[in-house]
Amino acid sequence: MDLIEVTPSGSVGKQVYAISDNHIMLESVIVNPGVSAATVVVREGGAAAASGEVKLTLTCLANDSSQFDTGCKKFTRGLHVTVTPANAKAYLLVK
Repeated sequence: MDLIEVTPSGSVGKQVYAISDNHIMLESVIVNPGVSAATVVVREGGAAAASGEVKLTLTCLANDSSQFDTGCKKFTRGLHVTVTPANAKAYLLVK
């Protein structure tokens, strides 16, 4: 398993993860919101699929880091991850 930090891009932290072996399994998401509440949205799809199917929407209260178990969700077209606000941190545990 790998722990991947979502790297912010622009005013909304977002990152796209390509699929190299037909699929990627998302085990859990760790959210560190900082001083304001944070939201993480995980969609199925690559860079062109910013409006792809939403698989997960997670919300975390301010100053309350949380780990969310996803039940090993399988993604076959890539992961498009958005984190708001941009100063929040999110980490993906994948295999």
